[in-house]
This record gives sequence, structure tokens and C-alpha cells, in this order.
Amino acid sequence: MFGLHMGIGGMPQDDAEAVKQLCKAAGQGDAKAQNNLGALYVRGRGVPQDDTEAVKWFHKAAEQGDAHGQFNLGLMYHKGTGVPQDDTEAAKWWRKAAEQDHLLPNQNISLTPFNLSVLEARFNLGLMYREGRGVLQDDTEAAKWWRKAAEQGQAWAQHALGVMHAFGRGVSQDHDEAVMWWHKAAEQGHAGAQHNLGVAYDGAQDNVQAYAWFDVAATQGHTKSAELKDRVAERLTSEERARAQKMAGAYWKAYVLPFRP
Repeated sequence: MFGLHMGIGGMPQDDAEAVKQLCKAAGQGDAKAQNNLGALYVRGRGVPQDDTEAVKWFHKAAEQGDAHGQFNLGLMYHKGTGVPQDDTEAAKWWRKAAEQDHLLPNQNISLTPFNLSVLEARFNLGLMYREGRGVLQDDTEAAKWWRKAAEQGQAWAQHALGVMHAFGRGVSQDHDEAVMWWHKAAEQGHAGAQHNLGVAYDGAQDNVQAYAWFDVAATQGHTKSAELKDRVAERLTSEERARAQKMAGAYWKAYVLPFRP
């Protein structure tokens, strides 16, 4: 499952006083501090590494409605870290985070770590429905949650929703809609979406665009794109190849470099 991360912000530095203050705030019921203390236990940072203790603090934060705590608790259940592996519990906690619409007031939000916990929970919940893990398999529900994340800019959900439209799974089959979502994800550096755009343009016999998107995806390590780029290259004139390479360079600068760590 992609997109599982510790959606944590506001971590203290590794000094004893910072950890002491965090422990104090967590003990007094501060949900953000409880979540961050759980993160310290996961990482063994300033405290002994202890996944069971991490789960305890994530649970306290999650029970207070903290989206980070809910996301992270779902992650621990999904991975079976500090608790027995349980996808039903994982889906339950991701749903609680995913349903926090009030944290996402409009489609032009700044994607802070707190907002990202909600969006990642939506993506993960959609994947659980797609695969029937912890919930009954339901493509319509999968598409619903991916759309909720995609509309707020979550690239993996945009890519997944595009795939659903391409094959008519849980949504109407709509090639143009699929390409639209793949463009949105590709422009955030998503290699899979870039590959799918290459396939779409190849099918439309736009060899220059197909080459450019395959090249960008291949440069990110997408092996199938590397193979298809070479096939498309055989159909290009020297002038077309020059344009395609220039286009690929521009796409790399605009749609990959800004999103690399």
C-alpha cells in the first residue's frame, strides 16, 4: 500500500527539556502532544523505542479527534506494529480521519501536515475498499474516497481515480476524465500518472507528447515507460525527437523537480 506515512508535525528537538515538556503536555491531555509523543516512541527519539507505548499515545490522541493520531493509529493497525495486525481497525481509524471535512474548507487549501493526514486517510480508505481489506470490497466506495482526496489535490488519489475512469470501475468509463486526473497527478510528479499519459497520447498517435511523458516517467525509474519511450522514438523524425526531448526537459523541471525531497 502506497501513501502510508507518519503524518506528524511540530516534533520537538532531541533535547531532554523538549521531551520533558512534551510528556507533560501529553499527560495533561493535549492531543497534539499525545500524537507527537507517540511518534517519538515509534522513532526512539528522546525516549526508548517502544511501539506499544506509541500505540497507547496515538490512541489517546485519536480518541480526542486528532486527525494525525487517527491516521497514525490506523497505520499501526495496518502494519501490525505495536498491536496485532487488524485491517478492520485500520479502516475504522482512517475513516474517522477521512471524515474530518472541516479541516479542508475549500479546494485551494494549503496542504499542511494536518490536512495531509486527512487526505492520506482518504486515499488509504479508498484502497481498502478497492482491495476489500478490512471492509467489503466496493469499487464505488473506493472511487468516492479517492475523489474526495483527488479534489483536494492528493496526487495518488488523482492517479487512482483516473484508473477507475479508464476502466469504468465504480464510476462511468470516461477516457477524457481519466486523462484529466492523470494530468493533475502527473503535474505533481506522479510517475505512474506520467506513464499513463504517455500511453494515452500514444493511443491518440501524438508521438511527441507520448515520448515526453514516457521520458519523464522513465527518468523517475518507471521501467515500462523506458521501454515504450524507445518504441515511440522509432516513429519520430529528428525534428520531432528534438521537440519531444525539449518538452520532456520542461516537464521534468516543472512537474518533477519541485516535488522531489
